[in-house]
Amino acid sequence: MCGVTGAIKGESTDLHLPSLGLTATEGTQHRGEENSGMAVSSDTDFCMRKGTGWVSETFSRERPEWHDICAVENPQMIMGHTRYSTAGGSDVVNAQPHTIRTHHGHWAFESNGDIPGYQTIRSQMKSRGVKFDSQNDAELILLWLAEHADGHPKGIEAAIRAFMEQVQATYSAILMARDRMFVFRDPWGNRPLCIGTLDGATIFASETCVLTRVGAEFVRDVKPGELIIASPDGIQESSIICRADKLSRCLFEYFYFSRPDSTFDGLPIGSFRVRCGHRLEEEKPFPDSVQFVSSVPKSGDLVTEGLALASSLPEHQVWLHDPYKGRTFIQPDQVLREDGARVKYSLIPESFDQWDCYGQGDDSIVRGTTQRRLVRVARDGGAKEIHLRIGSPGYINHCQMGIDTPETHKLFAKPFVKDGQVDEEAAARELGTDSLGYLSVEGAKACLQKADGSWPVKPEDVCTHCFDGRDPFCDVCPCS
Repeated sequence: MCGVTGAIKGESTDLHLPSLGLTATEGTQHRGEENSGMAVSSDTDFCMRKGTGWVSETFSRERPEWHDICAVENPQMIMGHTRYSTAGGSDVVNAQPHTIRTHHGHWAFESNGDIPGYQTIRSQMKSRGVKFDSQNDAELILLWLAEHADGHPKGIEAAIRAFMEQVQATYSAILMARDRMFVFRDPWGNRPLCIGTLDGATIFASETCVLTRVGAEFVRDVKPGELIIASPDGIQESSIICRADKLSRCLFEYFYFSRPDSTFDGLPIGSFRVRCGHRLEEEKPFPDSVQFVSSVPKSGDLVTEGLALASSLPEHQVWLHDPYKGRTFIQPDQVLREDGARVKYSLIPESFDQWDCYGQGDDSIVRGTTQRRLVRVARDGGAKEIHLRIGSPGYINHCQMGIDTPETHKLFAKPFVKDGQVDEEAAARELGTDSLGYLSVEGAKACLQKADGSWPVKPEDVCTHCFDGRDPFCDVCPCS
C-alpha cells in the first residue's frame, strides 16, 4: 500500500510547484512510512530524489534532497510517493519514483498496488535482457512499459493498454515522460485515485484528503481502466482503454487505509465507518454489564461513535494516542510493530476507578499486535470486563492485491476459522477479552449504502478476499 501524487503547473504562474508537491505528498503519509520520494521536470531539466522514512525527514528544508528538487528551473510537472512495502524491502533502491533514461529523455514512474505474478514476469523480462535495479513491482511496470513502447513517448499509450490487457495486477499509477503525464488505474478499480484543480494546475492523488490539504477543488475519481494524458495545457486525452467484467474495489481501504476525511469513488469514508459501528452493535450487541464504550484512537474513533449511538452508552476515552508514532500495521517487520504498539498508546490514569466494565471499539485486527497489548494494560489498570468490537470482518486470508499479509499463519483470526466463520469465543480467550464481535461481511456491504439511500459503491463491486477468500480478479476486455 502506498500513496501517489502528481501535479502539472499548467497556466498558473503563482504556484511554487515543489512546495505544492511536498504538501501533497505529506498528505499521503498515512499510506506509507518506510520510504518517500519526489521527481520534478521542466522543459530542460529533471531531478528525482528519495530516501528512507517520512516525507518530512527526506525533504526537510535543510536537506540537500529538498534543495535539489527546488533547483529545477521553471518546473512544469512533479510527482511524489510514500511507500509501505509489499514488494522489495525498505532499502532506498526499492523506493519510488523509479526512473529510467531513454533516447527521448527521463521517465519517472510511481504506483500504488501489487503484481501477484511479479516473480514470473520478472524472470521472463530478464530472459529478454531487461535489467532490474530493485525488487519493486513499480520498477517492473516502468521497464515493461519502456520495453513495449520502445522507449518512445508516442508508444506509451499502446504499451499501457497492452499492460492492462495482459498483466493481472492492481495499480493506481502515474508516469512522467518529457512533457506528458500518463495517469491510469487498473480495470478493477481496486485502489483509489482522484483528480483536482488548483489555480490552473491539475493534481492527481491517491485520496481526496490530499486535495483538501493543498486547497484544490475535487473534480472526479479516475475511472477503473481509464488512461488520462495530461500536459501543461491541461488534460489532453481521457478514455477507458480496458474494462473488467466485474469491479473489485478494496473493502479494506474503507475500513483502514483511507483517511476518514477522504471519499473513495463517491463513498465518504468517515460516515461509512460510523455506519459500520452502528451495524456492529445491532449484530453483536454489548451485554448489559457494559457501562461505557472507548475507542482505540484514532483508528477506532468513528466505529466507536457508531457503537455508542446504537447502544446509547456513553463514550469515555481511556487511551492516549501518541500523535508522533506512525501506524503499526504498516511497519515492515513484527519487532517494529510490537515496539510501535508499546509506545503508541498509554492508559489514562484512573480510567476504571468509577466504571470498570467497558466496550472497546476498533476498525480491524490483522495480526493482533496492538489489541493484545491494550488488553493486558487495561487489565493491569483495573478493567474487570473488556468487550471488544471490531468494525470489519475477521481478516483471514492473504491479500494478493497490495496489502502486506503474505504469511497467513500470522493473521490473528486465521486459527479460529470454522466453517468459514471466526470462532469469536475462542478468539476472545486468546486475546484475554470477555467477548469479541466482528462485523459480518454482509453487514459491511450494507453499510456502503448512504443515509440518503444511495449506493455510490455497489456491494457486488468490492473485493472481500481477505475476509472470505473470494477471488478478487475476473476477466478483462480491451475497449476500442
